[in-house]
Amino acid sequence: MALFSTASIPPRHKFEAWRHVITQQFLPLRPEPVPRARFWGEVQGGSLDSLPFARVRASGQVVHRAGREISQSAPDALFVNVHVSGSSALECDLGAH
Repeated sequence: MALFSTASIPPRHKFEAWRHVITQQFLPLRPEPVPRARFWGEVQGGSLDSLPFARVRASGQVVHRAGREISQSAPDALFVNVHVSGSSALECDLGAH
């Protein structure tokens, strides 16, 4: 089931709409667009028994999740990200604890 797609949104508004939806749908995040790239994204969702899941497909972006965003999350929130295709990088700084 499609929950959200940027397909029908004018290009200059795609990323702002994307940012709004994913920060409301998932954990607090700070997504930023990749400069000079044409952005697209979609979220499809469902559930397995009582466990909700979402399939997120999107072009390049940089997603920040720092102390400010973490402090806004519910303490029992769990977010599992399974990378299926394409490329990605993850940088984690645990020194702040």
